[in-house]
Amino acid sequence: MNEFFEPVLALKDGVALHEEDGIVHKSVTYCTEEEYLHFDQSCVHKHEYFNGCLVQMPGASYEHNSVVVNLIWYLQSLLRETNFITMPSDIKVAAPDMRTFFYPDVSIIKDAPVFRKGDFDVVLNPVVVIEVLSKGSKERDFILKFEKYSQIPSLNEYIVVDSNSCYVRVAKRPETGDWRFGDAIIDINGSFHIAAIDKEIPLNEVYRRVVFKKRRKRPGL
Repeated sequence: MNEFFEPVLALKDGVALHEEDGIVHKSVTYCTEEEYLHFDQSCVHKHEYFNGCLVQMPGASYEHNSVVVNLIWYLQSLLRETNFITMPSDIKVAAPDMRTFFYPDVSIIKDAPVFRKGDFDVVLNPVVVIEVLSKGSKERDFILKFEKYSQIPSLNEYIVVDSNSCYVRVAKRPETGDWRFGDAIIDINGSFHIAAIDKEIPLNEVYRRVVFKKRRKRPGL
């Protein structure tokens, strides 16, 4: 595997960002899909895989983790007696080309998970994927991950939730044409609808006990 590090300002063409001591770097390790899956299963730290590039996942903030826990708890309480399953970020989701594997913060599966042959931690059939935005992840989540997730045949909705401000956007699979994000929801007393499970999700539940450190520019494109 060939690894190198150098400073970059954006995530583009399969090159990954990470930040250390206030300096943004890119960290890329090139390997095959099988090398990646074997390495990731035996490694302490989680890695994602994008078009042949192995990407170590950065640590998450308190706010990020709080939003993820709130989402999982609330969705699980809604879906407990249904045929939908809420999954945390320890389960990988694969793009159809099997050249990209992500760890979404939250995913929802209908009926039973379909696993990649030979693997029990790589799911092929999410109906909803939710990514929680953190500082520096806007381009990755809004553009690169969105492009790959939208290729999954089972996926009906892709949702981004900011962890630094009250901000949610939902993209739905259209009957015809391209996927598009809907308008941003920024009112803490508002809610967003997940059509795949036909449930309304209040933002005050998503952001329960989350205190934003300081006012930041919202991440919308």
